[in-house]
Amino acid sequence: MTQQFPHNADYTRLFILRHAQTALNAAGKIQGETEAGLNTKGRQQARKAARRLAHFYQLDHIYTSPYPRARETAGIIAHPFNLEIEANDDLRELSFGKINNERFVDLETIQPDYFHQVNRIYASKPEEGISKPPFPEGESVADIRARIERFTDKLLEQHRGQFVAAISHGGFIKYLLAYYAGISLEDPLLIFVENASISVVDFYQNRSILMVLNDFAHLEMPIRFSRPSVV
Repeated sequence: MTQQFPHNADYTRLFILRHAQTALNAAGKIQGETEAGLNTKGRQQARKAARRLAHFYQLDHIYTSPYPRARETAGIIAHPFNLEIEANDDLRELSFGKINNERFVDLETIQPDYFHQVNRIYASKPEEGISKPPFPEGESVADIRARIERFTDKLLEQHRGQFVAAISHGGFIKYLLAYYAGISLEDPLLIFVENASISVVDFYQNRSILMVLNDFAHLEMPIRFSRPSVV
């Protein structure tokens, strides 16, 4: 039996998990604020992530986005630890406005100006400094930053020296990881996180250290190509 990795009072460790797969994920849609639950593959993914964590760590607390796909994932993650899950509204997915519940490829017809602005980012060189466009009638970067700061303040006020999991969504997790890595949230966030992946951030005093990004070895699947993102 593997000896579990011990806590360290000087470090707070945050395990950030993207919810497992839904039917809308499989269809390549931007889910946003939709109420989708997990599909069969997603439940299998969540169980694998739970086993991976429980093999090495003893979690102290589990936060989750209130959306069904995240809550269902969190409940599966919590099972081997015998923990209750706590919904936190700051972990909800981004509000994508008019592009919610659409496929990226369909935006060329539905929101052509926005589609072409996003594609300009991929065609540009980093030194050109092109910023990503705001979500049409969606959430602002300032609002997203405020959510991250509230969640982080709560984490460090209530869970110093603990192992905490946060189950959230692909879009919000990209902002969360960028914030903890010191990347400007106004820049294109060219980060990919797989369904049921685990990313790890350690907090030493009040500084964050990005330890692991998008680990999904427990899913025993190849690394697929990312698709163009609106974040």
